[in-house]
Amino acid sequence: MTQSFDPAVVEALESAAGHVLPLEDSEWPEIRELVVQHARDLAGIERCIGLTMLFVLGCDPVDSGFVSQFTSLSTLQVNDSGLTCLESMNDLPLIQCNLNRNLITDLTPLLDLHDLTSLDIIGNPLTAESYEEVLPELRSRGMYITWSERSDWELTVRLQEAGLPFICYRNQNVLRLGSPGFHHVKVPDAGHSAVTENELREALDEDPQRVYQLFERGEGLWSPG
Repeated sequence: MTQSFDPAVVEALESAAGHVLPLEDSEWPEIRELVVQHARDLAGIERCIGLTMLFVLGCDPVDSGFVSQFTSLSTLQVNDSGLTCLESMNDLPLIQCNLNRNLITDLTPLLDLHDLTSLDIIGNPLTAESYEEVLPELRSRGMYITWSERSDWELTVRLQEAGLPFICYRNQNVLRLGSPGFHHVKVPDAGHSAVTENELREALDEDPQRVYQLFERGEGLWSPG
């Protein structure tokens, strides 16, 4: 059974269990924390029904439905991945949620997460409703939220509307280009080039294909924290 697992999932399970696969039936529910990086198939982790902390880094595809069965999950981190939708997360007891640098547009499912106290949502092409209405509503509940500045969010939306596989975000006051999932890159959480707002706007105004050149100049040189 383990032979069909993505190598990245196998590595994550072996690290969590402290030994090589296969796992005994009794071991799967005992895994509480799992870190999966660069997986193209998350099959297998659904057996870890006792998870309280799940970290999915630079993976694709990622569907929010895969976490809905982890009824004890309090911390979820999905970064630089192909996550687009947050449906099926309504009943999770999430307290902390980091969804930076994905392709999420709709945040309304988060309104049902009444235990959520911390949300990171930088670098996503959110709809105007999610950015201007849902985020302020969540914040009014006392939730601590880290989100993109308006100019960065608007540029990310423009990148997606132009059909480009990029998002932009700010790290330590430096604007960077990322490419969530495996649509354009082999390692989604690395090689994020630094750009200026002016040159990105000029490229989008004059020739959106120039954004590829802006991204490629930083390939393999930097990895986000």
